[in-house]
Amino acid sequence: EQAAADQESEAPEGLILTLSSGKFRTAETRFIMNEVLEPMDLKVTESAEGPTQWTLRGDGPARGFEDGMRVEIPPQGPAQERLDSTRRQISDKVIEARTRDAQRRVGPQVPPPEPWGSRGPHGFGPPPHPHPPSSGFGLPPEWHGH
Repeated sequence: EQAAADQESEAPEGLILTLSSGKFRTAETRFIMNEVLEPMDLKVTESAEGPTQWTLRGDGPARGFEDGMRVEIPPQGPAQERLDSTRRQISDKVIEARTRDAQRRVGPQVPPPEPWGSRGPHGFGPPPHPHPPSSGFGLPPEWHGH
């Protein structure tokens, strides 16, 4: 008996999914669930009773979808292999996203250069200073803002 118990504990366990629509029985929710379920050869479809009544289809017989239902994925087989591959892809994407996020938080290490250099886009820079009021430059004497 002990040897049988040891063998069972060494055997890899399957995956048990708990499915829920979050009480949002919409086409969008069903689409998102199907994106996740596709690697496991499972699909949620509308049932004949209407768009908010769903059916779960897969390896076994179709059954009515219920929030909180549990679905077992066996530890070995094509569904588990695709699931493992998907898990690795998701893990890689998470690592990439975290790396980009860390780089954004650190920010650039060197201030960006001025787009046209210190002398401006035309090479001769800003005017040295405005004309002082006593210089005679300004609005004509007859100008009253009209």
